[in-house]
Amino acid sequence: MCIRDRFFEFPLDENAYKARNDTFMIGKSLLVAPVLQAGVRTVDVYLPNENWYDLLTMEQRAKYEPNKNQGQIYTLRATFEYINVLIRGCLLYTSPSPRDLSTSRMPSSA
Repeated sequence: MCIRDRFFEFPLDENAYKARNDTFMIGKSLLVAPVLQAGVRTVDVYLPNENWYDLLTMEQRAKYEPNKNQGQIYTLRATFEYINVLIRGCLLYTSPSPRDLSTSRMPSSA
C-alpha cells in the first residue's frame, strides 16, 4: 500500500495539485485529512469529483457529479479525537469479522 498526495491519484484534476494541505491518500481508496493545529473545529478539504464516505460513520461527504472535471472544497469536523478518513465510493472496503481473526482459524507457523 502506498501513501501519497492526492494529485498522483487524480492527475487530470488541477485542483488536486493546487489544494495542497495536510491531506494524503493511502492506496487508491482512502483519503486522510488530519487535524494538526490546536483549537481547530473544522478543516477544509479538497475532495476530487468522486463519491466520498466517512469511513467510520459511512455518511456520504461528497457526491460524484457527471460532466464535472473538478472536485470541490468541503468543510469537515475537526477534533484531536477524530481523524477524518474518507473512502472512495467506487471501491469496496471490507472489515474482517471477529470470527476470521480468531487464532484457532489462523494457519499454524510450526
